[in-house]
Amino acid sequence: MKVLSVFGAILVLTLASASFACTTLIVTKGASVDGSMIVAHSDDNDLADQRIVFVPARDHEPGSFRPVYCTAVAIGEFPQYNSFIYPRIVSARASAYDTPQYPPSIPIGMIPQVLHTYAYFDGSYGIMNEHQLMFGECTDGAKIQIGPEPVRRIFYSSELSRVALERCKTAREA
Repeated sequence: MKVLSVFGAILVLTLASASFACTTLIVTKGASVDGSMIVAHSDDNDLADQRIVFVPARDHEPGSFRPVYCTAVAIGEFPQYNSFIYPRIVSARASAYDTPQYPPSIPIGMIPQVLHTYAYFDGSYGIMNEHQLMFGECTDGAKIQIGPEPVRRIFYSSELSRVALERCKTAREA
């Protein structure tokens, strides 16, 4: 019996380590003791840029634009945009992204910028902003994914979550 249990544990651990699945967890206000909503997400792969980066709040000039970057985290690398697994973004957005040894990321598009953006923590996807707005993301790899296309398809969930964290205080706003 002991040998069977050890074999079972080894099998489970071996299969789990070969998985590139993410884990998403949601606890509703009715399921938590104090009425809180809880969102958790893990980016369970060893290929992506795993750094957690603090992106500071900023004030922007009226009429300015925000670059939208292509992401390689789930849909592959796009050399034409300098979009690679590591680093995920090369820009002045945060000090950790200001990496001169890599070519700067090339925006796939631009959107109108707001006058003030909130501070947030960023990973492969936006994590949480200064107002405690959080994101959890679950990618379904079962469908064929089409790549980015300037003007028509510029957002993937990673960059869209960053824009929401920069601009929104609540989940309803996001």
